Amino acid sequence: MTKISKEDQYKIAMQIIASSGQSKSYSVIALRKFAKDEDEESVNKSLEKARFYLQEASTHHLDLQKKEARGEVTRMELISIHAEDQFMNAMNWLDISQEMIALIDKKLNKKGK
Repeated sequence: MTKISKEDQYKIAMQIIASSGQSKSYSVIALRKFAKDEDEESVNKSLEKARFYLQEASTHHLDLQKKEARGEVTRMELISIHAEDQFMNAMNWLDISQEMIALIDKKLNKKGK
């Protein structure tokens, strides 16, 4: 069994952090666009980008989990824990953004009828 180097673990963690950060940013952008009454297509494009980057982060996250399960990761570095935190944060932001947009849109449409 080959052990993953500390450098490789850092690279994977940084990929998770970068992709998670992009996802979170696009989630916030979608909320801001929606709040400013920008067109629905623009809001949806931002949410699509948020989902894309979250999927990218998820792929790297799963890769690290598989390596750990196979015993290739001998010690979890702090950067990997930070990556996990950023990944979970991005998931929460996407979920909350989507729910807030749907809820507000539903309420606004009821008032408009």
